[in-house]
Amino acid sequence: MGTLHIALFAFSMVSYSSAQTGPYLATQAMIPSPGSSTSQFQEDYRDWRVACVVIPDKTECTLQQHLVDERRQKNVLDIELGARTAGKLDGTLVLPLGIAIDRETSLQVDDGADKRIVQIQTCLPAGCLARIAFDGDFMKSLRKGAKLKVSGFAASGDGIPVTFAISLDGFPEALDRSIALTSPQSMR
Repeated sequence: MGTLHIALFAFSMVSYSSAQTGPYLATQAMIPSPGSSTSQFQEDYRDWRVACVVIPDKTECTLQQHLVDERRQKNVLDIELGARTAGKLDGTLVLPLGIAIDRETSLQVDDGADKRIVQIQTCLPAGCLARIAFDGDFMKSLRKGAKLKVSGFAASGDGIPVTFAISLDGFPEALDRSIALTSPQSMR
């Protein structure tokens, strides 16, 4: 097992929440932007964060989660999603450098039959980027599932399979809150 293989598997999820009794920990810090009428806030729903920007007459939100290598204190994987179209989610997945870009990378909820192939578009110093989009059927699976599995292959060696597990704990609540906040009727 090479160094890359060990590095890809030596991660854990950063949980935004702390010991709590309710369904979420609201950090709701309203941060006004200097010289403008925009502000930002975020709310944590167990393992998911809803981050919003409020501009006059509009709120835009994303759902976020970060996986971190605890030994090196570096991001391993980031996912950011937005419900900009009714019944659909789209966003970005940032995978670690060292993932094979010429081999299949897929997303799957738990061990479900619905596997989505994602195309890595480019790699930057922060990681390799893939645009992702989920339809209503996949969103239903995400709401019911425990883990979103991201599977790919290491770029070096013999292309060792690598899998990351993104917790879906708090995802349904974070998604519902994001949709509510961005709906035209939301008065925040």
